[in-house]
Amino acid sequence: IEIKLHPKQSYALNSPCTEALWGGSAGGGKSFFIRASAVIYSVEIPGLQTYIFRRKYKDLIRNHLQGSGSFNELLKPLIDQKLCKINTSDMVIDFANGSRINLCHMQHEHNIYDYQGAEIGYLATDESTTFSGEMYTFLRSRLRLGGLKIPDKYQEMFPRAIGCTNPGNIGHNFFKENFVDYGDVIWRTPDMQGGMLRQFISAKLEDNPTLTESDPHYAAK
Repeated sequence: IEIKLHPKQSYALNSPCTEALWGGSAGGGKSFFIRASAVIYSVEIPGLQTYIFRRKYKDLIRNHLQGSGSFNELLKPLIDQKLCKINTSDMVIDFANGSRINLCHMQHEHNIYDYQGAEIGYLATDESTTFSGEMYTFLRSRLRLGGLKIPDKYQEMFPRAIGCTNPGNIGHNFFKENFVDYGDVIWRTPDMQGGMLRQFISAKLEDNPTLTESDPHYAAK
């Protein structure tokens, strides 16, 4: 399987941080990165349990299972070889090596308890600021590997959480105060905030030349 990434996407994929927020401009290739990174990690780390979250179910379907660059398109070579299967009833993607991508939504605050027993190796929150700080913090507390063996290439990078977002919405202040205000340096958070290596990655439209090539008037619109 071949997935082409732009430089900023490759940087986010391989950053040594264990908790990142990639945020800023619309059209920077953030949602595609979530799908691409989930596939790459799932293929290269057998048994990895990935959870991708959107606030609403319909947005989960529209953003990740429909259209160009969707999971259906990205995974077609593996699906054709019966090395991968998308189950839209249970909203899971299973790989022959034991990895699984769980496509999840969490519309209400009390829905956090639906994931109380989750063992999350890779947490990806799409449009992170649509989630409250309490919702995100709870999901981060579910990060764990169990007995999963991490390949040398990814040692010290997992369990891992990456959020992608535009500014605004109910979680704006939480993510600004905990990520954006520190700039793009990688720093160790105190134990009360998870003790992870945290980083803010700024998103700009020019990070995604594919979009402006196909739609040169996107910025103007």
